[in-house]
Amino acid sequence: QNTAIGRGRPKRPVMKSTAALVAVLCVLHAPCSGFVAPGRSPRCSSALLAKKKSGQKQADLLKQLEAAKRQKAEEERGVSPASDARSAASRELPTPNKDWRQSGATEAVKETAQDYDEMEALLGAVDGVSDPDALEAAQDLSGEIEPRDSWSHLEEPSGAPISWMDAVVRGGPLYVLADPRGGSGFAQVVRDLNARIPGGTPGSVVAISVDTANDLRKLAKKSGINLSKIQLLSDPAKRWLLAHKCVGPDVQRLTTKLFIIDLKGGGGVVREVVVLDDMLSVADVVAKKIAE
Repeated sequence: QNTAIGRGRPKRPVMKSTAALVAVLCVLHAPCSGFVAPGRSPRCSSALLAKKKSGQKQADLLKQLEAAKRQKAEEERGVSPASDARSAASRELPTPNKDWRQSGATEAVKETAQDYDEMEALLGAVDGVSDPDALEAAQDLSGEIEPRDSWSHLEEPSGAPISWMDAVVRGGPLYVLADPRGGSGFAQVVRDLNARIPGGTPGSVVAISVDTANDLRKLAKKSGINLSKIQLLSDPAKRWLLAHKCVGPDVQRLTTKLFIIDLKGGGGVVREVVVLDDMLSVADVVAKKIAE
């Protein structure tokens, strides 16, 4: 029995060794739990502080990275801090000029007048004349002898040629409306004349255009033009128009004109040449001239 008892005694030192091991582990664990043994350096606390600083540094780096990305994106869009500043400045309200009546008004009026002059010059260039107030070449014929030979180049709506004597058979004076453009504008003028001029008008009313004789025949038939009041004549070769300076190298622009021709001694003299820029008032002007 003693031998058995003696064999069981070594168990106590084993328990003490276990207790000592537990104590050592507690000591090792104590600094990480906030307890620092005397004489030891707080290594765990330093590790926590270093870890905190490292996290802050990473956050700063992330902010810098985001800022760099934004700047790069703005540069790709063509936006820079300087341009942002300029755009912000441009959004600011302008400072009112209290002396605008003395300083800016005169300059503004001058600029506006200059703009109008430039616009008139541009419109004149489009219309084929640099100066809209320039004297028409045909107006030089006032007081001149009527070129009778030019009438032999004209045709009636039937296609038959005419002569100067055929034109003046109805008596004078002649009120000759000449349109070097023809077309729908001339057709409307003829319709207006047909409605505006009464029957039995003294003198002869003649309308000449570049439209063909067949076109004039269709116009007279479709619009009911009274050919006893208005004599329609075609000048497809523009020979009459050239002789009366409605077309040609000296003509700056194509306009409708009214020639008033007085009959004298078997011939004629151009009394007046009227330039008709407003196609809507042609019939009224012709009627007024006839009434005079």
